[in-house]
Amino acid sequence: DLRTRIMHLFEDEHIFLNPQLKLSDVASMTNSNRTYISRFFNSSHGKTFFEFVNEYRVRYAMEMLRTTSERIEIIAERSGFNSRQSFHRVFSKIAGCTPEQFRTSANG
Repeated sequence: DLRTRIMHLFEDEHIFLNPQLKLSDVASMTNSNRTYISRFFNSSHGKTFFEFVNEYRVRYAMEMLRTTSERIEIIAERSGFNSRQSFHRVFSKIAGCTPEQFRTSANG
């Protein structure tokens, strides 16, 4: 089913790490169409495709912040963000603190 295929792409294949990921890519990978995929995210998860993708990216970044000493810029890039600025903005919105604050509290 569509939900299983989409969750496999995110959970097992980590497609969210691709900074160029688009709704049309997921539609293609699941042999579906953009409209159907968009509706799936809105109805099943109550969020847009990009909100869903960014939550995965932030969770991935949180794990790296907890377990590595990589620079924030590197973590942002490896988590699928196009820039440090967008990483900071999205991370702060989702986590309620900056990546630096998160790392300090996680490793404190």
